[in-house]
Amino acid sequence: MEISTKQKHNETNISRAFLKGDTLEHILKFFPKEENHTYDHNLKNIKIKFEIDIRATYEMQYKLLPSPHQIKLYDKSSLLAGKIHAILCRNWKKRTKGRDLYDYVFFLANNINVNIELIKNKLIESKYISEEEPFNLEVLKTLLKNKFKEINYTEAKEDVIPFIKDL
Repeated sequence: MEISTKQKHNETNISRAFLKGDTLEHILKFFPKEENHTYDHNLKNIKIKFEIDIRATYEMQYKLLPSPHQIKLYDKSSLLAGKIHAILCRNWKKRTKGRDLYDYVFFLANNINVNIELIKNKLIESKYISEEEPFNLEVLKTLLKNKFKEINYTEAKEDVIPFIKDL
């Protein structure tokens, strides 16, 4: 396996790393239940991209399975900030992903508060707002309300349907 960090042309608060494997052995480890499947030998590289925003806040999680370990994860308020950023700034094929809306509703249903500083910085970095503009929770709500008026919910629903077992 090879691990590399991406050299950036512009300095940002996002760090990127890639994990690459280029053998059939690695493919079989990624897809162990497909033992009888014939893999295309042209399939050489599997790449997993990691992105970490250094401005997010984190929490430690402790797990027992598959073996005892701890892992540092974004806390829920930082995850919500990232999801709101995706709703406002990421237009997938000129539309909002239904999966982003689904996740957003999940956070709201669980009373998660947004990391307001993180979303502000992400929106500035994306040039969605300027540094000079006032920004607070009320401004964010207005931005979301305006975005929700533009969304084609039929297309967003079609994006989510493959992930729902019981329609």
